[in-house]
Amino acid sequence: MVVDDAIVVLESVFRHGEDPGADPHTATIAGTREVTMAVIAATLTLVSIFVPVLFMKGMVARMFEALAVVVSVGVLASLFVSLTLTPMLCSRHLRLHAGQGPVARRLGAALDTLEGSYRRVVALTLRVRWRVVLVTLIAVLSSGWLFGQIGKGFFPRWTKVISWSP
Repeated sequence: MVVDDAIVVLESVFRHGEDPGADPHTATIAGTREVTMAVIAATLTLVSIFVPVLFMKGMVARMFEALAVVVSVGVLASLFVSLTLTPMLCSRHLRLHAGQGPVARRLGAALDTLEGSYRRVVALTLRVRWRVVLVTLIAVLSSGWLFGQIGKGFFPRWTKVISWSP
């Protein structure tokens, strides 16, 4: 998620740069403006999930407090970078009208092959849809049964004490 914000901004700038007659500066401004609220909303959503952990009490709070701080600070730093440094670097260094290179062509061919395979699998599953529904029901019901068979709790109960001393 840390680099996700910058990727969203970069992709938006690149898409605006593909317009005929677009210069890097104009494409950067338009692309960044288009996704700013979405990037802020995604970031604040993550922060609003992790910050309340800082106000928890007990063992769970001690275990996850550092994670909450790291994720919150990291995502907020990502927001800052994606709305300041990424647009600046795009306006200066992004080549907007360059053709596809060999890596992009190979990746495109691989993705086309993957899409064809996906279409064949979807067509097959639609032909045997009731079998797919039956297998799904069996998997869901068996996972419910298996969940009931295993022990649950914060600390597992050991049937045998493990000792590390020789």
